[in-house]
Amino acid sequence: MFHNGFLFDGPLLAKFYKKHDLTLTANVKYFEDTLYCCSDLFKDTIGHKLRTLAAYCAEEQIAVHDALDNSFALKMICNYLIAREKTPLAFLIGKYFSKIEGFTANINLAYMNQLETKMHR
Repeated sequence: MFHNGFLFDGPLLAKFYKKHDLTLTANVKYFEDTLYCCSDLFKDTIGHKLRTLAAYCAEEQIAVHDALDNSFALKMICNYLIAREKTPLAFLIGKYFSKIEGFTANINLAYMNQLETKMHR
């Protein structure tokens, strides 16, 4: 599960795996990009960046600077949704999960190279 992972984290991780001849473990079957479910579940926010949603859901400022901070922020957003909707998370976001094969089959190497170039500027 990641936020905006289809466009950023996922392609970078895929490139790293490909570069180092690694494969995903057998227990990774599904993935979820919460950007899409949050677009549906947060109709009253201006934008759906992780930082925006974290500020909307938190009583105090939540840092969104690196993978660990992002994970805590995403957990807090999920807990907020569970409390607001009074529904288990699986029912809220379950329809947005996709099989990992669908993601890895659609990896665009040219796009990943562009992302890597942008990150090194």
